[in-house]
Amino acid sequence: MKEINNDGNAIPVDVIYARARKLHEKGNLTAAEDQYRLLLKHCPDHAGALRWLGIIAYQAGHWEAATSLLEAAREQEPELVNIHGHLAMVYSAQENFERAIEMFRQELARHPEDSITYYNMGNLFKRQENTTAAEKYYWQALELNENFIAAYNNLGHMLLQDARPAKALAVMNRGMVYEPEYAPLRFNRSQALLLAGQLEEGFREYRWRKMEEDWLQQSFKQRLSQRPLWQGEGFSGRRLLIVCEQGFGDSLQFVRFVPQVKERGGLVTLWAQPQLRRLFASLAGVDDLSGGHPDELDLNAYDLVVPLLDLPGIFGVTLNSVPKRIPYLQSDPELVRFWTEKLRQSGSPDGRLRIGLVWAGNTYGGRHSVRSAALADYGPLVLPEISAQRRPVFFSLQKGAGSEEVAYPPAGMEIYDLTAAIDDFADTAALIMNLDLVITIDTSVAHLAGALGKPVWVLLPYGNEWRWLTGRETSPWYPAMRLFRQERKKDWPSVVAKVADSLTERIK
Repeated sequence: MKEINNDGNAIPVDVIYARARKLHEKGNLTAAEDQYRLLLKHCPDHAGALRWLGIIAYQAGHWEAATSLLEAAREQEPELVNIHGHLAMVYSAQENFERAIEMFRQELARHPEDSITYYNMGNLFKRQENTTAAEKYYWQALELNENFIAAYNNLGHMLLQDARPAKALAVMNRGMVYEPEYAPLRFNRSQALLLAGQLEEGFREYRWRKMEEDWLQQSFKQRLSQRPLWQGEGFSGRRLLIVCEQGFGDSLQFVRFVPQVKERGGLVTLWAQPQLRRLFASLAGVDDLSGGHPDELDLNAYDLVVPLLDLPGIFGVTLNSVPKRIPYLQSDPELVRFWTEKLRQSGSPDGRLRIGLVWAGNTYGGRHSVRSAALADYGPLVLPEISAQRRPVFFSLQKGAGSEEVAYPPAGMEIYDLTAAIDDFADTAALIMNLDLVITIDTSVAHLAGALGKPVWVLLPYGNEWRWLTGRETSPWYPAMRLFRQERKKDWPSVVAKVADSLTERIK
C-alpha cells in the first residue's frame, strides 16, 4: 500500500483519503480540502481526491476549477460512481446545457436504474422551460422510486407554473401519500389549490409557507413562534399584533381582513413595512401602527400574534366571501391635492385620459422576472389611429428596476415621470388618485390601485400567480380590475394588443 510522508510520518494513502472523506461528511470543508490536496501533491492521479475537490469547488461556485478537477477525475477513472452526474451539475450551473445533457446521458448509460439522475435531468429541462422533456424525466424517476418526494414536488411545481393546477394537484396528492409532512410540497400544493379557486382549503394549507427558509427574517420568525398564535377567537381586553409578511403586494391585498380582526376583540397593532406605514394610517381596525426593523419589535408587549396571511384561512374565505369593502385604503386628501399640483406643474395636458404605467417588477428574478415587460412593449398603447388631441397621456409609476426606460419611451408616447418625488406608497396612492386608469404588470401597484378602488388593468404572464386564478378577466379581490392574460409564454405583444383594443374602445 502506497504511503505518504507527512511531517516525517509515513501514512497510507487510504488512511488519508478516509480521513478527508470523514471531514468532508462532517462539513469541515477546509480541513477536508487540505487532506485532498495533500493526497494530490503525492498522488496527482488520485481520482477520488480530484472528484471531491471538484465538488467542493462546485459548492463554492468556482465553476471553472470544478470542471477542471472533475474532468481530470473522469479521465483517471471513467467508471467513478456518479462522476458524469457531478459534471452535468457543474455544466448546468454554467448554463452549458448541451454539455450537461450529454453528461447526464452518459451517467444513465452506465446506471440506467438511477432515479436521481432522471430527477436531475427533469430539473435541468425544467430550468430550460422544456416542460415536455422535464415531465418525462420526472415520471421516469418516479417509476424507479415511487416515494421520491422531491420529484413529486418539482414536477407538481412545474405543472403549476405551466398553468395546469388540476394535474399539479394530482401529482402533489400522490406525493403526500408517501411523505405528508414534506413542507415544500405542501406549500406548493396550497398554491395549486388557490390557483384552482379552492380558497378555503388552499388558505388552510398555506400555513406551510412558514416552513420556508425565506419566510420572514430568521430571528424574527423564531421570536414570533414563541408567542401565542391568534386563531380567530375573541380577544377582548388583550393586545394582538398582526405582522405583515412577504412582499408589498401581499400586505396591500390582505390588510382588508384587519377590520374583521378588530370586530373580535381588544387592541390591534399592525406591523408593516416602513414604505406602507403612512398609507396604512387610513386603515380601519388599527389601533396602532408599528414599523422599523423587526428585531426592534418588543413581542412581549402583545398577548397574541398572527401573520397577516393567516387571516384568510382563519376566516375561512371562499370565492364568494372575499371582503367586498372597496376601497379599504384611503389616500390623504391633502396629499392628493399636492399631487394634483405636481401634475399641473408637469405641463401635462388636461382633458385627456391619464394613465399610470408600470412595466417591470423587482422580485422573482428582478428585472428579468417572467412577470416583467419593457416600456418598449407598451408602444401600441400610444393608439396612433386616434387623433393626437384624444390620445391618452401617460405617467410613469415605475420605481427601481426598469425605471431608466422612461427616458426612451416608444415613438409617440407622451409620458411624464414624477417618480423622483415619490417617497412611499402613500405618495404613489395620491398620484394614482389623480389618474383615470392604471395599466401594470403583476406588481404591488396593481394591488394598491385595486385597494383604492381605481380602475386598473393587469397584464399577466402565462402560468400566473395563484391570486389571479385561471381563465378569468376579472378578480374577486378587486371589482375595478381587469385581467389580460398571456396565452403563450413570454408573449407580451398579443397581451398589449388586447389592452390597446380595450383602450381604443374606452376612448371612442
